[in-house]
Amino acid sequence: MTQICLPLLDVHQGVEVFLYANAAGGQVEDSQALAARLAARGQHFVPIQNLTDEQAAARIREDGIDILVDLSGHAAPNRMLVFARKPAPIQLSWLGYPGNTGLAAIDFRLTDAIADPPGDGERTNGERLLRIERSSLCYVAPEAAGSVAERRASRAGEVTFGSFTSVAKLSPATIALWAKAGSRCAADGAGIAFRATPMSISGSIPSPGTALPRAWSSSGWECHS
Repeated sequence: MTQICLPLLDVHQGVEVFLYANAAGGQVEDSQALAARLAARGQHFVPIQNLTDEQAAARIREDGIDILVDLSGHAAPNRMLVFARKPAPIQLSWLGYPGNTGLAAIDFRLTDAIADPPGDGERTNGERLLRIERSSLCYVAPEAAGSVAERRASRAGEVTFGSFTSVAKLSPATIALWAKAGSRCAADGAGIAFRATPMSISGSIPSPGTALPRAWSSSGWECHS
C-alpha cells in the first residue's frame, strides 16, 4: 500500500499532508521509514494504532483536516468507525478496498472506468464515483528491487506466466482456466508448468479432462503438458 501512495506524496505541492498510520506488527518498520520520508518533505506522520476510534476522530478534527482519505475500506485492519464519526467535511475512499463502503459518511470514491464501468458503478455504490483517466492506481518500485531482469523468453525461448498472490485467492475455477490454457498450449506443441508453495492448493487441482498430468516436486505443485 505504501509503495502505491508514495508517488502521490512525492508530487504534492501546496498541500499539507497528514498521514494517520494504523500500523501493526511487521508494518512498524515500514511506518518508521515512511515517517522519516514525510518529515523530510515537511509533512506529518501521526500513529493512531493505539487510539480509540473516538480519540482518533478527535485528533483529526484537532488537526483541521479538510479532506480525509480512507486507504483500507473494509480490509483488515481498518478504521471505518473513525470515518463514521465524520471528523472531516469531505471524506473519500481509495486504493485498499475497490468497492462500495456502504458508509454514508464517505462522500466520494476514487476509481476508474475499468474497476467501475460508467453506469454500472453508479447503480451499486453509495459514494459519488470520481474516475481517474486510465487507472486509479500508481506504483513505484522500491529502491531495493534492483533492475529488471532479462526476459526468460529471450533466454530460454519460452514464455513464463507468473501470478504473485495469496494462495487463498486461487479458486478452483481460476486453476481450471489455467489448466485449460495449458491444454491448448500442449495441442500446439508447447508446454506449460504451474508451481506453487506446497499448501492446501492440492485440493484445488482441476480434475482430469481439463487438467494436465500432475506431479509433485520439492518446490510444490507442478502441472506438465
